[in-house]
Amino acid sequence: MIAKIMKPGHSTRNTIAYLYKTGRSHDHTDPHLVAAWDELVPDPGRTDKPKRALGQLVQALDVRVK
Repeated sequence: MIAKIMKPGHSTRNTIAYLYKTGRSHDHTDPHLVAAWDELVPDPGRTDKPKRALGQLVQALDVRVK
């Protein structure tokens, strides 16, 4: 089998969105956060509002990079 290689992008948002994306062409069946530096980090895979949690997670990650 030849895997379909996808480039998630050059931004934190695109990379995290790719990792949490589920669907027929993606292998991510149960995406969730396994470990974090803070217990209050939002997990887009375990919330009713994944887009909002995704934005909060991206913002938290970008603060540490910038």
